[in-house]
Amino acid sequence: MINKLIFALCLSVPLCNAATEPPSPDALLRQGTNLQLQGNYLEATAIGEQLKQQFPASGLGQALNINALVTRLSWDLEDTQFDAALKSETSAALDLCEQKIAKQPDNSDGYYLCGQARFALTFLYAARGSYFRGGRNATQTIEQLEQTLARDPDLTDAKMHLGITYYYADNLPPFVRAISRFLKFVPSGNSAKSLPYLKEAAQSGLYLGDAAKYLYADLIMSSEPERLEEAGVLLNDLVTRFPSNRRFQFKYIAYWAQRGDFDQALKVANDFAKRPSCCPLPVEDLNLVNLWRANAQLASGKPKEARAHLTTVDPSVLPSWAKHWYEDSHQMLADQN
Repeated sequence: MINKLIFALCLSVPLCNAATEPPSPDALLRQGTNLQLQGNYLEATAIGEQLKQQFPASGLGQALNINALVTRLSWDLEDTQFDAALKSETSAALDLCEQKIAKQPDNSDGYYLCGQARFALTFLYAARGSYFRGGRNATQTIEQLEQTLARDPDLTDAKMHLGITYYYADNLPPFVRAISRFLKFVPSGNSAKSLPYLKEAAQSGLYLGDAAKYLYADLIMSSEPERLEEAGVLLNDLVTRFPSNRRFQFKYIAYWAQRGDFDQALKVANDFAKRPSCCPLPVEDLNLVNLWRANAQLASGKPKEARAHLTTVDPSVLPSWAKHWYEDSHQMLADQN
């Protein structure tokens, strides 16, 4: 009787079937990507592992984890804790993508997965100073992603990885550029494609549009300051929708500092630091906020206030790039005594 009643209810309520159906790979990929954008890499990696278990032939789990690992590595290039995992994920991804290409050479999926794996290796080897191994992988990244777009011109997400690879290939270290004409595996940059590709990915990327927005804004700030306001619009959108992502927040603070509006830079820093008592800002982030506060006050001609903020900073928990900045700030304050 009870079983009949449950069956009758399920016939009248379509959600009964939906509730028991496992999430699709697309839904999981969106969920994992959204967690990364929130800065929640641990839960995002758990989604990556779920994708690998439930859809092992897709390569989506490896791709999600690779993107998370590259993002985490890029926060502090001297931190090697992600190297082994990145090499493991890219190795598995390359095995899968080569099988996909062999079985379906006209399909874009295999080439796209290979391109993402090669991109990650490019970044890793460049970060470790192995420019020639990085260059070899960059050339393969470009080849694989161009093949991807040749098969699926609407796969705009691929233009994020391709655009950033073209940009850095166009801005190689001087000694690499000097001998690149002798080495076939050193990639050629393409400034006509780099920023336009990133912009297109930022505007219409299916999964990676928001990540592309950040990268595009970052490159505008560093290479095209005359377009600074465009970067500000993109960063404001990101911090509004993903307020817990420290990378977006600190880049937005840097945007206002680059404009010379240190009051607004302070406001953004203070807003980011505001947390309910249950969920305080992590220690590393609070130290960076105080370092930003100190530098904004210093730039505003308020050394007393700057010193008060700087004394609260613990340099032992700062990323490597911020430690140099911390030392420079101390020296600037000493020069004003």
